[in-house]
Amino acid sequence: MFNNNVVTAELCKKRAQHGASKSRLKTLFENGLRGTTISEAQQNSLISITQPNAVVVCGGQQIGMFGGPLYTLLKMRSIVVEANSISAEFGVPVVPVFWLEDVDHDAAEASEVWLTSADGSAECKSVWDGTKDKLPSFKRHFSESEIDAIRDLGKGLIGQYGEQVQQLVSGTYLVGRTWTEAFLDILEPFMQAWGVVVVRASDVVLYGMHAPICIRDCEQTDELAKQIEKSSQLLESNGYHRQATVQPFQFLVETPNGRNRIEPHHNPLSNDSSVSINGVPYTIQQLVELARFHPEQFSPGVLARPLVQDAILPTVATILGGAEIAYHAQLFHAYQWFGIEQPVPMLRHSACIIDTKTARQLEKSGKAAEWFFRSWEQIEASATDDISKNAVPSAETGAPLINELLSPFQKSAENIDSTLVRNIHAANVAMQQQLSAIEAKLKSALKKQNSVLMDRLRAVWWAVYPNSTLQERVYPLLWFVAKHGNDEVRIIVEEACGVPRGNVAIVDLTHTLTTGIK
Repeated sequence: MFNNNVVTAELCKKRAQHGASKSRLKTLFENGLRGTTISEAQQNSLISITQPNAVVVCGGQQIGMFGGPLYTLLKMRSIVVEANSISAEFGVPVVPVFWLEDVDHDAAEASEVWLTSADGSAECKSVWDGTKDKLPSFKRHFSESEIDAIRDLGKGLIGQYGEQVQQLVSGTYLVGRTWTEAFLDILEPFMQAWGVVVVRASDVVLYGMHAPICIRDCEQTDELAKQIEKSSQLLESNGYHRQATVQPFQFLVETPNGRNRIEPHHNPLSNDSSVSINGVPYTIQQLVELARFHPEQFSPGVLARPLVQDAILPTVATILGGAEIAYHAQLFHAYQWFGIEQPVPMLRHSACIIDTKTARQLEKSGKAAEWFFRSWEQIEASATDDISKNAVPSAETGAPLINELLSPFQKSAENIDSTLVRNIHAANVAMQQQLSAIEAKLKSALKKQNSVLMDRLRAVWWAVYPNSTLQERVYPLLWFVAKHGNDEVRIIVEEACGVPRGNVAIVDLTHTLTTGIK
């Protein structure tokens, strides 16, 4: 489902000739870094992109509070690792680019923060005040109530560096400041160290760099949707699922109430097509003219964003999460239709950080970290089985004894009155059910007796696999920084991204290196 599955010298040569002009890309990257201090490594990236044979490795993420989940940083480092690898292999300048998807309007998701509660579990809070639910993220400014919520949540960022992190939160999140500026502030030290440059999706929209793709989607009504649908059906015919829903138009239009989908209408009598945007009717020609003269009102949806990205950037590889790879596979025919060379999809790196406290608890439990990579119900059942293995007899061991006990009665019933055999069978089942019930009660009593062990296992589970998902998808970047500091987190992530992609790097901070598991 991808045109390219491995980066080659030929692909680098071809992609270097595509996209916007190198001087325009340099300006785009510089603007993306506005408000931050550009490091020497980032300055080198800005110089590199001006080279005729320069290409890009790109990955993106929407805005997240407190730096977003840890996987945001893992994705960024994965971009750097692949850029360095490709540059070393083919001798070409490769620039690591972070695409900040700040035109997204999902404020509820962007404002979520998971932090540790008093009982050790992870609790989700939102800082969004609930207003303007369709407003793009880059136009959002923090309200007073949002700042109060953020500073209150910041008190939950505790650890050796907790005080510095809480000061960072107070200085970064200010009334009237944009969500974009605060997000980039948190990521700035890591981008500086790794030479990462930024493309803000909002800049692409404001500069109209997406206009050619947008106009064609409007002009050739349904055609782009048909191309995506063709790939989606091909995926399904091969046993996969479609990750994203195919909309009639792949761009949204901003009106005074925020971003809105373009809703198609068709008159079967006149065979004419028209659309409406937030209830306002447009002919197709009016829609095309709006896209042509006011492209800044249009922004790509989830299935158009990769096309826009790779039409503008000379991308040879895109760093993606699993779900992102799934919806990128729906774009196979769309890339061909636009004549864009689809870059190689690469899975981002993944990590689970084991701090000293958790490492001690793991040692006491006698379990490896990966043993906890499942639901709490499965952990509890498995632990109960381990505890009761010798202490509680299995009900199954009673089955032969019951059969032996009832065997003479069954033989008598067969000789005297065969209709009574069913009664013997019913008694057998009832006795085995009673034994199973007794076994369950014994296990429950044993579990209560071993509540300290269960509490320890639950604490480890919340630290390692919170809410039945990978740690990196739950706790925000600043949660880790509060415990370990910026420099230590950077080193941890660098180590984790030294493990082959497709594995979870388990980084035990009480040891020197990492272990990779599937």
